[in-house]
Amino acid sequence: MFQRLSINQKFLLLILIIGFIFSSTFWTLSRSAHEIEENWTVYRDQVALRQKLLMDIKSHMGFGGAIHAYKNYVLRRNVKYFDDAREHLDRSLQAISSYNTFRDISTEEKKNLEIIKQSIENYQSKLLIARALIADGTTPVVVDDFIRIDDIPAIEAFNVLETRYEEMTRQVSDNLGISIDNEVNTLIASLTLSFLVVVIFSIAISRTMTRPLEEALEASTKYQKDLEAAREAAESANKTKSVFLANMSHEIRTPLNGILGYAQILQRNSSLDRKQRHGLEIISKSGNHLLGLINNILDISKVESGSMELNCSDFDLNSALEWASSVFKPRCDDKKLIWRLESSGTENAIVSGDENKLKQVLINLLGNAVKFTAKGQITLTVKNVDEGEYYFEVSDEGPGIEQDAIEGLFNAFQQGEAGYQDGGAGLGLTISRKHIELMGGRLQVESHLGRGSKFFFTLSLPTVTGQSSQLPDYSSPEVFKLVEGFSVNALVVDDNSLNREVLSEILKDAAVKVTESVNGKEALEELQRNKYDVVFMDMRMPVMNGEEAVEKILGLFGKKRPKIIAVTASVFAHQKDHYFSIGCDDFISKPFHARDIFHSMKELLGVKYIYREYQDSDSVIPEGITSSELSEIAIEADIHAQLKEAAELYNITRLEKILIVLEEQGGNEKLLKLFQGYLKDYNMDKIIESLDMIHKK
Repeated sequence: MFQRLSINQKFLLLILIIGFIFSSTFWTLSRSAHEIEENWTVYRDQVALRQKLLMDIKSHMGFGGAIHAYKNYVLRRNVKYFDDAREHLDRSLQAISSYNTFRDISTEEKKNLEIIKQSIENYQSKLLIARALIADGTTPVVVDDFIRIDDIPAIEAFNVLETRYEEMTRQVSDNLGISIDNEVNTLIASLTLSFLVVVIFSIAISRTMTRPLEEALEASTKYQKDLEAAREAAESANKTKSVFLANMSHEIRTPLNGILGYAQILQRNSSLDRKQRHGLEIISKSGNHLLGLINNILDISKVESGSMELNCSDFDLNSALEWASSVFKPRCDDKKLIWRLESSGTENAIVSGDENKLKQVLINLLGNAVKFTAKGQITLTVKNVDEGEYYFEVSDEGPGIEQDAIEGLFNAFQQGEAGYQDGGAGLGLTISRKHIELMGGRLQVESHLGRGSKFFFTLSLPTVTGQSSQLPDYSSPEVFKLVEGFSVNALVVDDNSLNREVLSEILKDAAVKVTESVNGKEALEELQRNKYDVVFMDMRMPVMNGEEAVEKILGLFGKKRPKIIAVTASVFAHQKDHYFSIGCDDFISKPFHARDIFHSMKELLGVKYIYREYQDSDSVIPEGITSSELSEIAIEADIHAQLKEAAELYNITRLEKILIVLEEQGGNEKLLKLFQGYLKDYNMDKIIESLDMIHKK
């Protein structure tokens, strides 16, 4: 029945299926996000605030607090300790009063708080008695014996409250974990299903489209009219295919923009714990994987149509190699593979070529090497073999490839058995070979079963002199916000509310003032009412599309117009050139990355940013203890393991108890001060980093 459908009907069916998949996914993700928000609110309102108040009470009562000052007053008879003790006791009672203001406080909590309160009031009355006895000249021993207080009921009350908080925290954590797991599983299933549907439909449609063309070509030797008809049919089919790919690119990239955009927004939130960050990394990696597959399919289309072009620029070859190393060394480390980058003659090599295509080739070849190698070594070798000539080689110690299967490696959508097991669309090597041929080289392969494989090619990359200062910076720190004194008023124009929301949130997070419009007509009205520095303009909108809006903006405002950045899901080069030709100042494709947005504003508006500082563990060690001193500290292996486990589980109470044990062992004053500071700020990551530097005995 499927074969009887027309091409347009198949396209419509594909769009409906993809739409249903993404609609279901977004509904499920929205529900899970709501659950996460509810659980976080419960934790914030019911656990974290109470736990902080309880810690305040303990700190005012415990070591360095009221009891400490109380004992010192009895022993040393210094009025300063009397005042300190009274102040700490008063603050403890204030904290208990604040605690009692919670609306949902339980009877059990009230009961135990009352026990603690009675103990504090007992200390207050005994303190006054001690002052009177001391004034009468009573000896410290007699005073201490007379004012002795039983702390056991208060300690038990503290333990009851802490146990309750541990149970509540564990429940909220479990609920959050379940919600995040559900989101990740739903997204992965949706992306996988969407990809399979696109591939199946693409193959089916391709077969349907090429069959009439093949029949027409066979008959062309006999009938000239049939040849002309076949040519027209082929042109029509290619046009339909281009429209389909453009539509699919837009339809898939638009929801991907929401997924990847909000993943970026959430990743900028420093309050997330490790498990939440891990979940966001999975979402981001899965979304980028799907984006890569879409780009590969579009590249294959360009290759087949002959529209693939080189985009040459000057770049630092050594920096590009270091970038590749920074991407694949962690992947090798994850699989316990040895990573090696061997280069000669690339130092300070500023060359001219298509950097993006070269990077894509290296990503495809190195990605395959890591994917198919279970143990051993992955090596990227680059040599300057002649003036402007560079030899590239990617070798692995994987299972190798049979000789009769080597030629089939470069066929589109074709994989070996291991390839199907490890994922991918079977396009990487096809695109890599075409890219290298377009750059004037030839991709070759040598492989031996059981010994590994080697892919190699030589490219002409002419040397450029005197251009190093104009090269892009590969170390791009994350933008935090605009530098004080700089301001940007931005207008975001998009008919899709999700796209508007994602772009607006990214801009607002960097202290940019944002106004939104849903189409070109509304944007024009807004520009006539208020002054804007930059307009982020979607190109495909109802009522008035982006092109028409840009034309009218140029006509209305002339040289005084705001900068215009085209934002679209289209990735075809001729469309990008077209947007520049109609007056756009820059171009950002969906799904967009925050760094591209901020880079564009920096280039067009000359603004400056404050960047997030990512420091290593040495730089976060507080004054009074250095990294070298920390590395010389040794604690018992059992204590070390308990501390690390408690920090990873965010178990505050457990950490406090272990630190008490560590304090009783003596000789760890600096380490205790360090951990107590981190514990006060709830900074579990820094405790874990410090533990990694400490020796176990």
